Amino acid sequence: MVTYSQGILTGPATTFFPSGQVEHEFAYSNGEVDGIYRTYSEEGKLLSEYTFVNGQLQ
Repeated sequence: MVTYSQGILTGPATTFFPSGQVEHEFAYSNGEVDGIYRTYSEEGKLLSEYTFVNGQLQ
């Protein structure tokens, strides 16, 4: 699930496993990944957490 504003990706985004469990949580700002990017296992366990600034991994 993602949000567009005037054709540009913006705001929170979430992807899901086929089971409906959250797979990734992250956010866009001006079309770039920005902020905390989290990856989860299918069981809901946090597997990784990364920080992005203007699309660049920090």
